[in-house]
Amino acid sequence: MRRYLLALLTLAAIAWAANIKLYLKDGDYHIVREYKVQGDRVRFYSVERSDWEEMPLDLVDLKRTESEAAERNAELEKDKAAEASVHSNKGRQVLAKLSPIPMVSGKGTLELQGAHSQNVFANPEQEFYFQLSDTERFGMIKLTPKGTVRIVENLTFVPITKEVVEEPTMVPTFQKQLADGGLYKVWPRDSLEPGEYAVVEYTEGKLNIQVFDFAIQPKK
Repeated sequence: MRRYLLALLTLAAIAWAANIKLYLKDGDYHIVREYKVQGDRVRFYSVERSDWEEMPLDLVDLKRTESEAAERNAELEKDKAAEASVHSNKGRQVLAKLSPIPMVSGKGTLELQGAHSQNVFANPEQEFYFQLSDTERFGMIKLTPKGTVRIVENLTFVPITKEVVEEPTMVPTFQKQLADGGLYKVWPRDSLEPGEYAVVEYTEGKLNIQVFDFAIQPKK
């Protein structure tokens, strides 16, 4: 359970990064996050070893690497955080459009529209990579489908102190900073069961939460 002063929710975009195959001329390859050609050397960030490495340029098949990377980049798009709404005894209101947020006593829920996410993954150990512009916290939560919505978390409003008590269903994760500049990786400690989830990013001390929803559905 976390306590935050109730504040305006700001939506932002989170990019889903993809690994790159750095091909070698012998047909083998390294899985890398990024690479740079520096003179007669290639410097790359190894996903497997989570560190920067180098190798001679003449060992690398740059043409094949760049061709495949271009094809994959064409398929990638920056997805906006899902629009959340607060559902209380006063009705349902889009959180991002409320300033200030009306504080009423009682219970409520933070919800996403739609019973299922459009972002579907088959891998129950799916890794997510994203860039943070400031020092923020992030994690993974399990969503609860209910009719035509998915519940992000339960809320309790405390008018006297102008606080809201949040009760999300957190998923234990591993988190790692991959490079300077705020590139992070987050992945579940245990395989995820089929269902609805979200990667969330929030600012400590504020209800400034950004929700990127996804679903786990094994291939049939």
